[in-house]
Amino acid sequence: MDNSVKQSFLDGFLYFFGVGDNPIERHYQEIVRKRKERYARYDGLSGWEIDASRLREDWERVGMDIQNVIGQYEHETAKTAAS
Repeated sequence: MDNSVKQSFLDGFLYFFGVGDNPIERHYQEIVRKRKERYARYDGLSGWEIDASRLREDWERVGMDIQNVIGQYEHETAKTAAS
């Protein structure tokens, strides 16, 4: 059995008997903390500014993917041309 499954069972068992914290609440708080960390760079921006920034970041990643594919294509065609 996976360690995370064992830990989850143990956390639930301890909570049931009043010895441990609520594992669901702890998990929820961890999700909220991670979300706040992820969006901390957008503090002070309005909704549409956040959307525009994230859309720009998406298109930048698309551009990097296209550059990588072009580089792979050029590498493959140079290798076959040299053969």
